[in-house]
Amino acid sequence: MTNMNNSYKAWKKLLRIPGLLVMAQVLFLIQPASAAGVINPGWHIVSSANGAGNDQLLGVSAIATNDIWAVGNANNQPLIEHWDGSSWTIVPASDLWTYGSLAAVAAIDPANVWAVGRDGGGSVALLAHWDGTSWKQSRVSFTGNLFAITALAWNDIWAVGRDDDFATLIIHWDGTNWSRVASPSPGSVGSYLFGIAAHSASDIWAVGEDVKEDHLEYTLVEHWDGVSWNTVSDNQQNGSPVLNAVTTFPSGKAIVVGTYGPNSGYNDRVYAQLWNGAQWNTQPIPSPTSGVSALMGIVAPGENDAWAVGTNASLFRHPGAVVPLIEHWNGAGWRRMSGPRPGVMVALNAISLIPDSGQLVAVGSYQTTYNAPLQTIVEMYY
Repeated sequence: MTNMNNSYKAWKKLLRIPGLLVMAQVLFLIQPASAAGVINPGWHIVSSANGAGNDQLLGVSAIATNDIWAVGNANNQPLIEHWDGSSWTIVPASDLWTYGSLAAVAAIDPANVWAVGRDGGGSVALLAHWDGTSWKQSRVSFTGNLFAITALAWNDIWAVGRDDDFATLIIHWDGTNWSRVASPSPGSVGSYLFGIAAHSASDIWAVGEDVKEDHLEYTLVEHWDGVSWNTVSDNQQNGSPVLNAVTTFPSGKAIVVGTYGPNSGYNDRVYAQLWNGAQWNTQPIPSPTSGVSALMGIVAPGENDAWAVGTNASLFRHPGAVVPLIEHWNGAGWRRMSGPRPGVMVALNAISLIPDSGQLVAVGSYQTTYNAPLQTIVEMYY
């Protein structure tokens, strides 16, 4: 393998691991057109909170239209922001490590929010809890990184990632303690879980990648049936596919999204599969034909309604050629959607439903110029 190929694979890995990508991720509030009183809905930038510089938001979870949490990092320190219905503010978290990153957040109620990530060295998982007054770091120690979290109830929360031996890491909160739950790690070189979504206490999906002896990437899909985690065969795509995120529908169907490289060149495409209750099937989905594209987050507001966000970047053009991707599924097919590009580098990372509102929120950051620091932004769809 050439040095260029090694660099390319390393770059792809950075694209998928929250907190390690020095590029953009954009924050959206998606609002129904009827709520805003407009005929033609569109994307609009809204002011957001920023610190001293190099701020990026990597995960988001909403409780209500006036209670939304977003997490990430600022200058390699954990960053937590809150939306109160009128403005975003940075919430102090002095109890957390001063060096590290938060990758995902799950908000159960106004006095119960969990966030997960890693320490600055990437060897110890970071767990933080909001009790309605302040953020506290959980002193339970798991080696490795946590990339995603989902909550079914205050006493039924799951988080996934990889441990320090590059095996899958799945932990569970029962209302009192966090504990590690056994999970398959079929990759001989490494197994990673980047996304998780729960339909019920006995129907949970976790997705990611395996790296095997050939050092190629293969999709990894695992399922919790209420008793144990087991791998599930999917419609494996050629070209080192990776699954970054998963969401479930009220019926129990599920969609996973990610990236794959159909050819030997540097032109990875976005990738989607649908679980129909019996098997996984690849879905046609529009994708840029040049550069490296990946979908990083997905959410399903309804049975025939899913939104996915990600990025497209070229390795050989000016770094300004980093553009956001927004894809919508209407139950019959995928359509690429347009949105504003407020800076020279914009990429999308995570998206969440705002309960009982028909609205969505997604998170990230951007750069105003090529050498400018990263800034968080908010965009509203109305």
